[in-house]
Amino acid sequence: MSAWLPIELPLDETPLGRVLVWLLSVLLFAAITAAAVALAAENRLRELRLEPTVITIALPPATDRAQAERRTREVLRLLDDQPGLSWARPLSGEELNALVEPWMSAPASGDDLVLPQLIDLAFDADAAPDLSALAAALQDVVPGTTIGETGALKETRRDIEIFVRAAAVVVCAAMLLLAALASGALTRIQLRLHDDEIDLLRQMGARDARILRQFRRHALDKVLKAAFVATTLAIGLLAAGVVARTWWPPMAAALPGPSPLDWAALALVPVLGVVLVVLAVQIAAGQGLHHSAR
Repeated sequence: MSAWLPIELPLDETPLGRVLVWLLSVLLFAAITAAAVALAAENRLRELRLEPTVITIALPPATDRAQAERRTREVLRLLDDQPGLSWARPLSGEELNALVEPWMSAPASGDDLVLPQLIDLAFDADAAPDLSALAAALQDVVPGTTIGETGALKETRRDIEIFVRAAAVVVCAAMLLLAALASGALTRIQLRLHDDEIDLLRQMGARDARILRQFRRHALDKVLKAAFVATTLAIGLLAAGVVARTWWPPMAAALPGPSPLDWAALALVPVLGVVLVVLAVQIAAGQGLHHSAR
């Protein structure tokens, strides 16, 4: 123990004192990791809010070229009146063949197999298109027209990211709370284990405030070591994720890079853990000393 933090009670000589560092290290590491997941989900939500809503409209196969062009003009005329529409583009025959080529041994051609007409359209990121109303309007113009579920997929992705963010925040808060509760519980056990030493210090004239400072300093020493271990492990894990984003493109799409603000937010997690643990030990030791003095 440092010279400027004299501890007269043998708090480090019990197994509980030695286990406390590793217990807090695991809990703080889990809290930092959960906070990183929450920040990643928040970044993904921010990117989703900036993405346009892309939808594919499928028109039923036309009997001839003239009918196909007429249907396309009518649908595009309807889409021009849609609020928030960024662009609309009919797919060419070559693009349609490219879409079905992975599932067919030869391009779709001839009169025996006719592909539906497809129109891709995108709405602005801040627009909220009413897909049900759009589908009904398309049915009035060209019966049998269907709308792809790309827009619904975006909503599903948004809901998943919101759930992941909320779950990660709950886990982070639970780990910090568990660290505080565990520290308080271990402090109460140490009070009982060192009851004789505490009585001896009182007989030698030590006030409860002096004994309380020893518990608080002991907890601060342990939780600072635990915070260092947890932060080091978390930085290593996050650094591995950053490297993986560079070498594996799918990881770059699924895991946005942390910003300086994200790093600052993550740094607050172990700090908050230290404060909560020391506060929990202060309360537990204070209550225990108060009861034992009666």
